[in-house]
Amino acid sequence: MGSSEVTLSVIAVNLNGADRLSVLLPSLAEQTYTEFEVVIVDNGSEDGSDAVARLHGAQWVPLDANVGLATGLVEGVRQSTGSLLLFVNNDMRFERDFVQQLISAKQLFPEAFAIDAVQRDWTGATIVHSAARVARALGHLR
Repeated sequence: MGSSEVTLSVIAVNLNGADRLSVLLPSLAEQTYTEFEVVIVDNGSEDGSDAVARLHGAQWVPLDANVGLATGLVEGVRQSTGSLLLFVNNDMRFERDFVQQLISAKQLFPEAFAIDAVQRDWTGATIVHSAARVARALGHLR
């Protein structure tokens, strides 16, 4: 989805989510920021998810069994080449400038360990997750 210089690796774990990937992957392909790769780690799908991923230019990483989300994400990191990581669920879709906004935030705050986005419900009407932050305060994390 980008040039040979990949800045960002977008990683998703999938299990029988061909229909969900059919929404996720086009929304990533339409991003205004293009210097990223998409890595789909698959936990043993039998629904044609591989064909959907390949159709949209995503790297397909098949696993022999359902190893779960965390192990799948770790394998995605192993297979990725980007200097930044973006973990997404396979049932998401994004505004065209989503990745650019994350990259811009990281450039504005280069010391940041993580950047988190506001998430809305499928209709876009309700915020279901507000941006989170991790900061050191009096020796505690908040």
